[in-house]
Amino acid sequence: MAQAPPPVRAVVFDLDGTLVQTRVASWEVFSRINDRYGLGNVFASIRSLCRDEAHADEVKAAFLALLRTDYTPAMIPGMSDVVRRLAGDCTLAVMSSNAMQVLRRVLVANDLAFCFAHVFGGDVAPDKR
Repeated sequence: MAQAPPPVRAVVFDLDGTLVQTRVASWEVFSRINDRYGLGNVFASIRSLCRDEAHADEVKAAFLALLRTDYTPAMIPGMSDVVRRLAGDCTLAVMSSNAMQVLRRVLVANDLAFCFAHVFGGDVAPDKR
């Protein structure tokens, strides 16, 4: 007789594209950086589009500032229910390259902050590994 798999003890979620819809919310922030700095396509490497390191640093700082204040993506439909259901059975964490301020805002706004035991943002732990 085959043994049942062990119960899941922990689940780690990414934020962007897993918990929240990123396309529209990201574009709203990206387009403002494009307009301000005349980059044309911010999806390409910022460093390769900027005229020098100082310009690249300025663009990156402006982009991160807008993410921290203005990035408010909607939850993927049904994910709030999934998170709440899993939170009763195992330890949950979020690991994202996004800023902690964004993670906190999204989780609090969707009444999910209490579901996560650990939250790791890119400004705290820059490498997801």
